[in-house]
Amino acid sequence: MTRQRRKNALIVFIGLIFLFVSTLPVYADNPPSSSILKPQKIGSVTIRNNVTAEINNLVMLPADNGNSVGFVMTIHNNSNTDLDFINYWVDLYSKSGTKYSVNVASSNINKIPAKTSSDIMFYSNVGKDVKITDLIIKVIEWDFSYQDFRKVLGEISVGKNYSDMTPAGYGRMISAGDTRLSIVIDRANIGKSEKYHRPNIKITVKNEGKRSVAIPEYEIAIVTQDGLIYPLTARDLKGTVLAPLAEKEIQLTASIPKEVDSQNWKMAIIQPINEGKYKVPVALFELPKATLDEAGDIGKEYTFSTSDGVYYVKLSSLNRLPLEDNDLIVSNLILSNKSNETLTIPNLAAKYTFNETIEKTATVRMNNKVISIPPGDAIEFQAVSTVPYTFEISKVNLTLQQKDSGSEELTDLVEFTHSGEFNPVPDAGDVYVNEELGYRSNVSIRNKYTFEGSNAGIIAAEIQVENLEKRQSEIQKFAGYFERDDGTIYPATFHKIDEKVYPGGKALLYAYSTVPKDFDFSNMKLVIGKALEETNGQTSNLVGYVSPFSLNLPDEKEVQKGLKNIDLSPYELSIERVATQANFTSNLIQLEFDYCLEQDLLTKSSMKERKIIVEIKDGDKKASFSRELVISDSESLAGNNALKVGRHTIKLDPWQDEQMVLQINLLKEFDLNIYAEFEPGYKKLLATQKIPWFVNRSFSN
Repeated sequence: MTRQRRKNALIVFIGLIFLFVSTLPVYADNPPSSSILKPQKIGSVTIRNNVTAEINNLVMLPADNGNSVGFVMTIHNNSNTDLDFINYWVDLYSKSGTKYSVNVASSNINKIPAKTSSDIMFYSNVGKDVKITDLIIKVIEWDFSYQDFRKVLGEISVGKNYSDMTPAGYGRMISAGDTRLSIVIDRANIGKSEKYHRPNIKITVKNEGKRSVAIPEYEIAIVTQDGLIYPLTARDLKGTVLAPLAEKEIQLTASIPKEVDSQNWKMAIIQPINEGKYKVPVALFELPKATLDEAGDIGKEYTFSTSDGVYYVKLSSLNRLPLEDNDLIVSNLILSNKSNETLTIPNLAAKYTFNETIEKTATVRMNNKVISIPPGDAIEFQAVSTVPYTFEISKVNLTLQQKDSGSEELTDLVEFTHSGEFNPVPDAGDVYVNEELGYRSNVSIRNKYTFEGSNAGIIAAEIQVENLEKRQSEIQKFAGYFERDDGTIYPATFHKIDEKVYPGGKALLYAYSTVPKDFDFSNMKLVIGKALEETNGQTSNLVGYVSPFSLNLPDEKEVQKGLKNIDLSPYELSIERVATQANFTSNLIQLEFDYCLEQDLLTKSSMKERKIIVEIKDGDKKASFSRELVISDSESLAGNNALKVGRHTIKLDPWQDEQMVLQINLLKEFDLNIYAEFEPGYKKLLATQKIPWFVNRSFSN
């Protein structure tokens, strides 16, 4: 090789080295052997002999009126005398010449003792179009002999390769005031719910100093690629004191609207100044790659073994359901036997871990009418726990465990993980087919009723359960809620039926809720689940529900015109004759009627004693009178206040009204109204018919 060619090759080689070095992150010194990066040095200025001012850790974040900038000046006083810092300052400029106002975060820095160093934090606001590499920092000394009293000791221009970003996989040393902390992102994932992204980040904060310090009340936030800032909620951050070299793991969560682009998110450490009036950026971290985790173990099948055999288990769905001021977390699982022998049902337990930090015991709910799994068959079961309804969940871990016989020991069998949305409640339409062994039935909503009260209203759904078992069967106990199309939820109270229902027979039970007066009852559905109860002595308390489904609420029936075949399921009432009389001596008005009451003996009802209200309302609205009657099988209730099955005549207790009797010559006709009363003060008009006053009127079929 000729001398000239060697020279050219050397120039190319040096150029390649320069190009390689220019693409590396900028460090304060040589690249550290550990993953903790020191504050990035931008440049330094000599203040006087053996005293230098180093500018480092320049960070920029979007702000409402531009960009917020924070940086640190480290004074190295290697001289033998103290330095009066009050004689010095910094100015911030853009390379185009624009000057920006600068403030100091610590106002108690006056002297820098000899042979020490001190970190002083400054902050400023710059224009929204200003880049971090556009900035120039000038170190000045106050001197009355100079224009504007500013003697420029030196200026530091931010290099074009400077980046305030801490790369993924690295930590950052933060040195300001009396604290030297390192911060590392240990883990980050981003789950999704129906409406939100759920970032879940764990960081470690370590005290790198030589004395105990309290972690500053940092604000930690997600910064999107569009410059939107969303605060992260930190567990165990405020007030934490760290001894030298001690560290603290901190869990961070947030709820970010699903519409926000989740690409290229960053994590920012922000120092509030002046009671939060100013927000000074301290550090910026790139989140680890592949942090978006929308998948999980729903639908995946796993296997485990016990001394009884090999089982297959699958998480089929995961629901979050309202229950008073809590939410139920319900995992619906399928346990399969793929062997050629019958397997006993293992004694299972479970626990949840939410957001990888909050652990809660779960209740395992099995069908108590099943004691084994035949070959090739499967059963469904649920693991249930509760959380406050305000608790944001980004990740769910469900661990199935086996209870060892004769001890309290639990053995972990399978762990399921899910970071996506909770499953929506299945829509059963008009009929839900319950295939649970022992409770097989068709469930539908027969009628919707709205009952008006003076201050509120009641919505009630008449639920019909048809027994599909081949023997008498108990009716499944239900729980759930009414839901409007805007997502508003009203807890439902469900009546219970203790009687068994014949094969092919039906049961009628009611779910109801109190709602505001003048409530819009349209566009509602009823969500029903199988109730979980906890027995305490003679009483049972509702603790949850599982296997939810929603049913459409039918349109409410119109008021019936006529008094024949009035639906009072499981009864049907027909009024066949009506007579009214007036007693002028005692000013009494009397109502008497013949009726026929029929009962469907194959239908059981949760309302054993139905109450109806019979009302006389004058057509000219001169007056109205009413009586409450009970429909019952009890003979003890016979008389003027009860209706009995069969054909009977009833004479209601009379009403006394002198003014009404005096106007008898003016009376023409009245409305005979039949109301259903759901609770005292809440009634619904079922049927009505106009009838002339003071006649004996029979109604033909």
